[in-house]
Amino acid sequence: MRTIKLNLGAALLILAFVNGNAFAQRGEKLALPPGDYFHNQQFAIVKYDNITEITERIENATGSIYLNDEWATGTLYTSSGHVLQDSQLKYDIKHDVMEINTPDGVKVLQGRYIKQFELQEANQKALYVSGSDNDVATGLHTAFYKVLASAKDLKLLSRTELHLKQSNYSPQFDVGSKTDKLVKKEKLYIAQGNNLTKLEKDSFSVFGGKADKVKAYAKDKKLKLQKKEDAIQLLRFYAKLK
Repeated sequence: MRTIKLNLGAALLILAFVNGNAFAQRGEKLALPPGDYFHNQQFAIVKYDNITEITERIENATGSIYLNDEWATGTLYTSSGHVLQDSQLKYDIKHDVMEINTPDGVKVLQGRYIKQFELQEANQKALYVSGSDNDVATGLHTAFYKVLASAKDLKLLSRTELHLKQSNYSPQFDVGSKTDKLVKKEKLYIAQGNNLTKLEKDSFSVFGGKADKVKAYAKDKKLKLQKKEDAIQLLRFYAKLK
């Protein structure tokens, strides 16, 4: 007698097909797979959808892809050493390009060709420096980091990222949003030299030998290291320590 080997996935598929036909023949609705199996299938489909259609979904989502929606006066420093002063600039986070409003129309420069740029924001100039996920100013580029505060050997930086918040509409109950939305999220980092450290709740080790004093100050003033305004205050306190 010949033995036929069948893997578990194929067996489940055949079983579901046979059971489905049996239900259909009796004129009944097809039964759903067991709960865990159905959940795993849903998860796999959603994950696959996110990966394969993320670009299209972002194109159709509501929300801004720009760092700032309005044109801002600024200065552009290119990786080749050129300086473009007093220009009207607008940075596109999604495509990583700087739009430049000129008398001849809007021109664009890809982020990897930009060393840094300054923008007039509110009542002060903001400096953005090129960096990768792990370091800054080493020639690698994946994003721009805004310099929030500086000490002698440390810099507090922020990175604005674009995230897709998927629609949560439920046709059954007619509730929730029917459209995907683009949401901007700001993450904080400490740069020591070129090295970047993402700030978490207990990242006080970035302050080296002064970590205990900074941590005690944060506890006394009820400051949170992962909150922008608090982190700025903590870095200023660190800068005054001897």
